[in-house]
Amino acid sequence: SINDKQIDNIFRAPNGELVIVINIDLTFRDSRSNMYLIAIENDAEFVEKVRWRIVDFMSATQIYNNLGISNDYLPQSSRNMPWFINGMRNIPTRSNCDIHRILRDTHFRSLPAKETKRNCQYSSKSQITEHDLAYWVKESF
Repeated sequence: SINDKQIDNIFRAPNGELVIVINIDLTFRDSRSNMYLIAIENDAEFVEKVRWRIVDFMSATQIYNNLGISNDYLPQSSRNMPWFINGMRNIPTRSNCDIHRILRDTHFRSLPAKETKRNCQYSSKSQITEHDLAYWVKESF
């Protein structure tokens, strides 16, 4: 699940709504305090497709003041997780073999498409060939 299974903690807000808190590893500009996403259970007509909907950004202090959830129960940063720390110890290297293997083994046409939910009169889709995508992936390393 999202954020290293830390959103498995579901809280009940003072108004009775179910709430989850997500640490997004960002801070508020002015206070430099951690920023958390606050999500509540989605409306009944959408809950089967998308269980949670984001309703606010809050600091730990705001979460405590508004929801009564203390700092001890807030999700930790993914950056403090052992898998992340270990990964940061390894310097990435450019391996053409890996790039070629990834590009060769990825079936781009079978990847799911994402359609816009915006009401617009035109399509802002951009198209790229598999060959051009492979070129730009290689260039990004």
